[in-house]
Amino acid sequence: MTCFLLLILLYHVRRKSVLSSIAYPVCQDCGRCSDCGILCSDCGNYCADCAELFCSDCDTCSECADICTNCWDACSDCSDMCGGCGEYCSDCADICLDCGDACEYCGNMCPDCYEVCSDCVPFCKGCDECQNCRGDFCSRCEEYCSSCADFCEDCGACEYCVDLCVNCGDHCSICKRICPDCEYCEECADVCELCGEHCSNCEDSACEFCDISSSCKYHAYCDLCNTCTSDPQHLVCPDCGGDHVSSHWTRKSIDENFHQIVCNCGKLFGGELQAHTIAYEVITEATETEEGLGQYYCTYRNNFGCTYHKEVTIPALGINHECVYDSWLPSWNGHKKNVCLW
Repeated sequence: MTCFLLLILLYHVRRKSVLSSIAYPVCQDCGRCSDCGILCSDCGNYCADCAELFCSDCDTCSECADICTNCWDACSDCSDMCGGCGEYCSDCADICLDCGDACEYCGNMCPDCYEVCSDCVPFCKGCDECQNCRGDFCSRCEEYCSSCADFCEDCGACEYCVDLCVNCGDHCSICKRICPDCEYCEECADVCELCGEHCSNCEDSACEFCDISSSCKYHAYCDLCNTCTSDPQHLVCPDCGGDHVSSHWTRKSIDENFHQIVCNCGKLFGGELQAHTIAYEVITEATETEEGLGQYYCTYRNNFGCTYHKEVTIPALGINHECVYDSWLPSWNGHKKNVCLW
């Protein structure tokens, strides 16, 4: 009978203990109940003193929510927390407004506005500020702002993506022609429209006949005649298969006043007649008793084949001979009597 009473008593004691633990949760570490300490409002397993971190605002332990490690006054249940590190609230750190997964301690935040991270908005490699703060970014790489690099005014590409004019820096080689030699753009110099490989800044002058640079690969220059094919003096004979008349400059005497360009085949070329360039020479010198011989000739005789000449008699230099000094030809050593014409 005594044993039976003891068993009944033990049963009621244990039942009371179980009911007590259900109605009154206690801290699993220290055993204090909610009357003796502040227990987690979510799980009730840890008190404010025993939990690793405990939000003082909503009474939540670090097992149930992310607690701000700086202030302990905010958690992911009652405040905005960094989703990346989960250690700081919006009151203790600047958190990216776009993604919420980066803060100033765990991500790369813009040092100007502290509102966005580099994962959400492009950052300039030069100043490390975001596109929202700096404005214009390179249209190609999106890595540099207009304050840290020169931009092409036409396409918005930066100097690291395209070649800019070294003179103005306002245009790139994609939008404007740029001379590869001096790197001036067509707004700063006249770039050759044919080859684009030279300009007025790096060339002395253009050809006077065709207005194309003499160094341009498209310049119609005749190596045989050593002249531009647009030069009026550059003549090609159509009768003998393209002989370059201007390469030998042959002249045929037309009369005592003019000569004309002629090909080796005998073809005369039209156009203006060219006047002879007259010179005089003594063929046979006159003596006291015998006449001499002189002649007028065209100076194109030696190099260009002009055959014009006119012989004249030089009177004998007798005692009664009087020279007309106006007819004497000058010489470097003064007038010579041998060139007296009469």
